[in-house]
Parts: sequence; C-alpha cells; structure tokens
Amino acid sequence: MSQSTQPVVSTGEQVANIRRRGSTSFNQSKTRLAWFLLTPTLILIAFIAVYPLLQTVYESFTDARLASGVAPKFVGLDNYRFLLTDEAFRTSIWTTIKITMKRNNKKGWVKQERGRQ
Repeated sequence: MSQSTQPVVSTGEQVANIRRRGSTSFNQSKTRLAWFLLTPTLILIAFIAVYPLLQTVYESFTDARLASGVAPKFVGLDNYRFLLTDEAFRTSIWTTIKITMKRNNKKGWVKQERGRQ
C-alpha cells in the first residue's frame, strides 16, 4: 500500500505562531539578563540615595546635634511643631516661593494676569 503524501503547507498564521514562540523565550532570556546586570546598580543606588533619606527622616524625630557627642533622644513630632510655630521658618519658606515664582516667570513658565505684580 502506498500512501499518498501531500506537501505540508504552512499558513501565515502558523508561521507567525512559531516565530512568536521562539522569540518569547529569547525575549525572556534577554529580560532576565537585563535584570541580572541591573541589580547591582539598583542596589548601589538604593544604598547611596535611599539609606541617607531614611536616616534623615529618622533623625528628624530626635534631638540629635551634629558632632555633639551626646546620644540623641527621641522627641517625636516636636521638631515639626516647632517649625510650624517659628516665624523665621515661615518667612524663609514664603521668600523662597516668591523668588521661585519670579525666576520662573522670567523664563515664561508661570503666567500672571496683566496689571498684577
């Protein structure tokens, strides 16, 4: 008995599916390699940027003084309460906002109504 063999014909969709399957594993390996190479850099950035930020937030809740040699005590929100009631702090913040607005206005970033200064 002889079997008649028909030529195998692939449709465009079948070819596309085969290509997608092959490229998926290739893309996954590229993605894994990218994360493998990025991980040391991300850890370094976290150590350089995030650690000092967290340390600053922690120290803002203490009465620490630079180079005093005295162990800091936890004071909670007292430092922030002091800032909110300190006239010099509020004046300096308001001055900074005004200077920033004037500087940005000269560059055309902030539009004001005509006749207002």
